[in-house]
Amino acid sequence: MLSFEFNTSTLLSRAEFYCHVVVDRSRHGGAAIRREKIGMSHWVHYQLKCSLGEFAVPWDALLKRLGYANPMLRSDFVDSLLKHFGDGSEALFVFEGVSEPEAMVILKPRGLLVWTTFLPSQAQISPLLARELSAFQSIFTCLPKTVGQIDLLSVDPLFGGGGQSDFRLYSAVDHSLTMAVDLAGNFHSYCAGRSRKLINNIGRYKGRVTKSGMECRFICFNKSDEILAALERYCCLESAGWKGKGGTALVVGGEQHRFYKDLLNRFSFDGKALVYELWFDDDLVASRLCVMHENVLVALKTTFLESASALSPGRQLLFEVIKNQYENNNGGVIEFYTNATSDQLSWATGQRWIGHYTLYRNESFRALLDGFKPFVSIVSTRHEPTKIKSPKLSVVVYSNFSELPEAVIHAIFQAEVYNVEQGIDWYSNLIETVFSNDQGIRIYALYRGEAVIAMLPVRVRLDEFGKTIEALGNFYTSLYQPYVSNHLSADSMAFMLREIMLLEQSVKYFKFSPMDIDSHFYRLLFSGVSQAGLGGFSYFCFGNWYLKGVSSFELFLKTRSGQMRSTLKRTKKRFDENGGTLELVCDPEDISLAIAEYLHVFKNSWKNDEPYPGFMPGLITMLAKKGWLRLGIARLNGEAIGAQLWIVAHGKASIFKVGYHEAYKKYSVGHLVSAMLTAHVLDIDRVGEIDFLIGDDSYKTMWMDQRRERWGIVAYNPKTFLGLLGWGREVLGRLAKPVVARFRKITVDAHAA
Repeated sequence: MLSFEFNTSTLLSRAEFYCHVVVDRSRHGGAAIRREKIGMSHWVHYQLKCSLGEFAVPWDALLKRLGYANPMLRSDFVDSLLKHFGDGSEALFVFEGVSEPEAMVILKPRGLLVWTTFLPSQAQISPLLARELSAFQSIFTCLPKTVGQIDLLSVDPLFGGGGQSDFRLYSAVDHSLTMAVDLAGNFHSYCAGRSRKLINNIGRYKGRVTKSGMECRFICFNKSDEILAALERYCCLESAGWKGKGGTALVVGGEQHRFYKDLLNRFSFDGKALVYELWFDDDLVASRLCVMHENVLVALKTTFLESASALSPGRQLLFEVIKNQYENNNGGVIEFYTNATSDQLSWATGQRWIGHYTLYRNESFRALLDGFKPFVSIVSTRHEPTKIKSPKLSVVVYSNFSELPEAVIHAIFQAEVYNVEQGIDWYSNLIETVFSNDQGIRIYALYRGEAVIAMLPVRVRLDEFGKTIEALGNFYTSLYQPYVSNHLSADSMAFMLREIMLLEQSVKYFKFSPMDIDSHFYRLLFSGVSQAGLGGFSYFCFGNWYLKGVSSFELFLKTRSGQMRSTLKRTKKRFDENGGTLELVCDPEDISLAIAEYLHVFKNSWKNDEPYPGFMPGLITMLAKKGWLRLGIARLNGEAIGAQLWIVAHGKASIFKVGYHEAYKKYSVGHLVSAMLTAHVLDIDRVGEIDFLIGDDSYKTMWMDQRRERWGIVAYNPKTFLGLLGWGREVLGRLAKPVVARFRKITVDAHAA
């Protein structure tokens, strides 16, 4: 790779850096490191020798500047991982800013095409320091040109996750649902916020111990000599249980024991290593290993005496640990870094997803690497898609929303709270007015036992060559995000997709859109597609402008341009002087006239006629009955000349349709109606967000100041001939796209010259 001659000031002196870099071309595939001009941010690359060495100091300095209080990101934690589990292939990548490092990460090669973060199983998050992932897109400049993919594994969103904007060149998968306990307030308040069942159970377990006549002792060790003895006791306790029988327990003198001994010893120097123990008389019944940095405690491992499981010593110990932390670390946080179950989450005050992020050098590499995955599953039995054998999972299909059982209706309602387009009322109107004669409507529900854990409302389209399955929606749909449980895993989603293919037979491809690319649902679906053996590709649908964090119309106007404010004032005065009026319709009693005026406006607007004339009247009627209708109408001398349909539900306002009479364009009634509705939803409805839904129309930037993107997923089934053909065409098209674009640019430049 690269070799370096440097002293301890390597990262501090930019001039010294350029003097000391030495490129070993024979090991670096003939590609020299790219050297940027002094003063420009760029990535540099240092080979490690199973230790951070001199880089420990700048690593901790960056950790402090970023304000990340996490013991797993401390240099002594990372250095201990390298010492015990590194193999010498690890390299430190540093994003050098103008005056100091701005990001660091430890990567290692996984073949010729892919590099990945260094992540032994003893660490639950990658050794990565950055404010945002966007900094990593340029890291390819100091990697061999054969490398087209970087996998940033187990990235905590609190410590560097997010910030990526070019969705064409990265993908994300939610890996594990971690949990935390915020130690704000006091322990009494914390207990009051837990379920009655949890607190009662703890009381019952404690009562059993007292009734048996045993003495219960809770002990915390944080001194070096005490820590090492407690670690040996931990090993003996864990080895006596199921982990010992399975060969995964900590064993005194074993590799894992040596790591934890070294790690806890390092942290004990400043009192940041802690071992909590619970004893019944003279028997150790539970133990928990922890480390701290500043006010953040991370639980590393826990074990308990299995013969005492009726007394739940593990839960009793956890209860005492949380109580102890409230007393000694008030205002801090306990992080658990586990893929939390619903039982574990009952202890938590917060939860978040730890993600895997994949970066691609360019679109061609992504098409090649992503497209090859289903081909591997066909030609090699060693790469069969992951399959779930759990008898608890089952898929049930419904063909009509009227036949749904209560459990499915409840799941749909939960999805509707986030987005009204996922509710039964929306779908009922869509089916009645758009898909009334369609026999392919399906509502697939994934059950775990009796509980619904996922839903996919879809439309199955059949032709002479097979079936395609698409998200239930059309151009009216601004977001497809049906219900999925917080605990749903990617392999469960893969199970659901495979079951759908078995039920439908001869499925060529799936197509789901439009979706929030940053949502848990999108990541889960994309990962599930891959695990189901399908060839999945993402594609851009449209931009979505929105406004958040504005509490009143007065504050909203202050954030707009002076030109916009004066335009609104001037046009409103002229409109009033010529007999103009504005009205907001919300009441179902006014609905017939309001619908007629709405239709009159859009019939005379610049927009094409509605292809499904019943949809909008049906939607307006449904919204009025639900109390979600906000229909703004502008009239001039009694004639409706402008109309906007907004939906207000669950703390959010969505701008669904806007239009005006073409003959009265000079009055700018679009601006006036928008202002009226914006004032109402902010000051009266008190919404937290205004969403302009579909498209990047330039006028939307006058009203909104934030943008996000909606994407889709197309997933080909390579086990059908047409699915395989579609997959191949997709891969070739994506490989050719940048080549064609470059050729066109060269042609245009040549003509210009």
